[in-house]
Amino acid sequence: MRNFLALLVITSINFSKIFAQAPSDFAPSISPNDKFITFYSYRHGNAEIFKMASDGSKQTRLTFNQKSHDFEPVWSPKGNAIAYISSPIDDFKNSEIMIMDTTGRQISNVTNSPGADFSPSWSPDGKSIAFYSERDGNPEIYTLSLKEGKATRITHSSSRDIYPSWSPDGKKIAFVSNRDNEKEEIYTYDIDTKKINRITNNDFSELGPKWSSKGDRLIFGANLDGDIDVFTIDLKGNNIKNLSNNYVDDWFAIYSNDDSKIFFTSTLNGGNDIYSLNILTKELKNLTKTSTFNGSPSIGNDRYIYFNSKRDNNSEIYRIDIDGRNEMRITNSPEAELAPFGFKEKIVYEENKDIYLLNTKTKKKRNLTKSKAEEHSVVFSPNGKSILFISNENESHDHIYVMDLKTQRKKQLTTGNAHNGYASWSSDGSRIVFHSQIEKTTDVWIMNSDGSNQKKITDGKGSNYNPTIAPDNKTIVFVSNRDGRSLRELYKININNQKIVQITKNHGRNNNPRWANDGKKIVFESNKDGNYHIYSMDPNGKNLKQLTFLK
Repeated sequence: MRNFLALLVITSINFSKIFAQAPSDFAPSISPNDKFITFYSYRHGNAEIFKMASDGSKQTRLTFNQKSHDFEPVWSPKGNAIAYISSPIDDFKNSEIMIMDTTGRQISNVTNSPGADFSPSWSPDGKSIAFYSERDGNPEIYTLSLKEGKATRITHSSSRDIYPSWSPDGKKIAFVSNRDNEKEEIYTYDIDTKKINRITNNDFSELGPKWSSKGDRLIFGANLDGDIDVFTIDLKGNNIKNLSNNYVDDWFAIYSNDDSKIFFTSTLNGGNDIYSLNILTKELKNLTKTSTFNGSPSIGNDRYIYFNSKRDNNSEIYRIDIDGRNEMRITNSPEAELAPFGFKEKIVYEENKDIYLLNTKTKKKRNLTKSKAEEHSVVFSPNGKSILFISNENESHDHIYVMDLKTQRKKQLTTGNAHNGYASWSSDGSRIVFHSQIEKTTDVWIMNSDGSNQKKITDGKGSNYNPTIAPDNKTIVFVSNRDGRSLRELYKININNQKIVQITKNHGRNNNPRWANDGKKIVFESNKDGNYHIYSMDPNGKNLKQLTFLK
């Protein structure tokens, strides 16, 4: 659903394609009495508004309009009305701001003007709404008096001014703009003085700022390290904190009315669900539970694809044939098993931050690492006698280790201040490809299997990671956002001439590619349709086939 954020920033892309999503839930808004949450969902095909109790129970649909997308609901300060956006499915340029009662029965169009209107935010007295609109040619911030029906433009810039949010005292409006550079930064607009103050000044873009109840902090989404996390910052631009801090996308965040919790959309379970997070205790709760996750595929030296799935509310290991048939569950335990890699009847995988070896016939498993460090991303060597994995055992950085399975002796292959990950062997076992993050740049590297002759392959453009080398040892497939957007597409690079070609263009997050043993297929995970599933395709990106489905 990363495309939807692109829509709100650049509204010249295919709207109907963006809204063709699997069941996904977005943009929570909590009522003033903390009893209810509104959000929008694709569980019926198009975007519709829902209401639920703040614990996730009693989910009720409020809008029923198959000819439009209704999204981004926001409670009024008195809790007696909900503002939202409604857009004809085939004409997003005529999106309007609507207001309805809390039952969804009484609805009125309050903007009713040509041009796209987005992101409503109520004034604290409930008499006005801030929003952004393209009615004058480019996205600008407006305020609308609900009594007079008059809209007033408050920003005047040739850049994009978007995502307005009214402060609790009514004196300021926070918004996002790229007026000073290409990156979207957070600003505040003073209602009385009309002065604009810049809050953030980072190397990454910020999204959707919302105020704390005291008005002393802002919460927002930002893509700092390849995925969107929820951050908070004070009004002087200091004391920035990452509140969600995980490896998936977290966005559309708001504070609870007492600032003790945040509510946000997250892809933690694969698709997009609404979560609550207690800031003090760190208790995380999935409130909507409409998505699933099928990911981390690998192909051993047999005909199976191994992957982990959260379809049973816990991450377990499954396998399917290379054509997607004969699916079988391999593990069944209360622990989460992650990122499996198969070799004949054996599987290595992650569990409780250690690496385990499982015999799929005898069901015997063995902890291979048994350390206090975090180990992950394990793969077999081509002959099945060794494994590669990532660990932070000896330093504060992630490094690549090799272990002999017979003796369980391990050797550290990389050192230094870089974070290294997703290592895998060439088919002849002579070389290892991996990604390495040095400061803010992540690139694909290659080295000999003993750790010598380390060489950077990609050019430093964007973030480049999760590499895997083809059986012919000539081509590497990897994940990158080098096209300048926050999406993750798959690319391939020729090792000799370092020519790079993009092979997926599905506007989703595509991760963890692996080659079939004959080099004729690539399997990977993607959320291009809302939930994460396993796909296969030819090395040129053609003949894409979905292998797993919502269970």
